[in-house]
Amino acid sequence: MEEEAVAAETRVSGVYHLDHVEKLRGGFAGTERSVQWIVAEIRKGRKHPAVREFAVNAIVNAGVRERDYRGEVRAITTAVMRRLRFTRDIFGIETIHSAASLAQKYEAGDCDDHTILLGAALESVGHETRVKIIGQQAGRYRHVYLDVLIRGEWVPVDPTLKHRPIGSEVSHRVARTYPVGDDIGFVQMAAAAGGIIQGILGDRSAKKEAKRAAKAQAQAVKAQQAADEKKQKQQMTLWIGGGVVVLASVALLAFGRRRKGR
Repeated sequence: MEEEAVAAETRVSGVYHLDHVEKLRGGFAGTERSVQWIVAEIRKGRKHPAVREFAVNAIVNAGVRERDYRGEVRAITTAVMRRLRFTRDIFGIETIHSAASLAQKYEAGDCDDHTILLGAALESVGHETRVKIIGQQAGRYRHVYLDVLIRGEWVPVDPTLKHRPIGSEVSHRVARTYPVGDDIGFVQMAAAAGGIIQGILGDRSAKKEAKRAAKAQAQAVKAQQAADEKKQKQQMTLWIGGGVVVLASVALLAFGRRRKGR
C-alpha cells in the first residue's frame, strides 16, 4: 500500500504483462490511487468466466446449501486463502495482478491481490463488497481487505488472516471504505454529464429568459406610465390654454361693454 509505483497486469496474446506502471505520490494520495486500481480490478474480474468458475467450484466443493450466503462467503474466502500464499510485491513497486491471473496462474500475492481475487469472486456470484483500508492514524493506512454484505450486515473478510473465521480483522483505530459499485462506461458517464450540463444550462437559460421578460415588461410598464403622464400634461396644457382664451374673451367683452356704456 505504500510503495512508489503501481503495476496492473493485463493479458496480451495469451501472456500476462505488468505493463501499467505509474508513479504514485506518497501518503494518502498514493494509497487512494492504489485503492482505485484494486476496485477497477474487482469490477473487471467479476465478469471474467475463470473467476466465476473459481467461485462456483469453491461453493460446490464445500457442499454449501442453496441460499446459504454466509456459507458461500466462507467457502470462497477459504478457497482464496488456500489458493494464494502471502508474498510481498516487487521491491519498490506495488504490483497489482488481475483477478483472472490470480485465479488461473499466480498462486501468491499480498493483501491487495487477496482482496482483488476475493472481491471479484464474491461479486461474480452476487455478493456486494466494498474495499476497506485500515491504520493506526488518519492518513496512514497499512492494510487492505474487504467488507461483504450478508443479509443487510457488513461483515469484514480478510483472506490474509489464515485459519481465522470470517468477521475477523486486524486491530485498528481508523478505517475508510470504498464501494465497488456498478460499472459505468465512459460513454454513459459522458452522456450523464452532458445531460446534467444541459439541464444546468437549460435552467440558466430559462432563468435568463425569465429575467429578460420581466425586465422588458417593467420597461413597457414604465414607458406606458411615461406616455400617460405626457398625455395628462398635454391635456392639462390644453385645458389651461382653453381657460385662458375664455377668460380673455370674457374680459374683452366686458371691456367693450364698459366703453359702449360711456
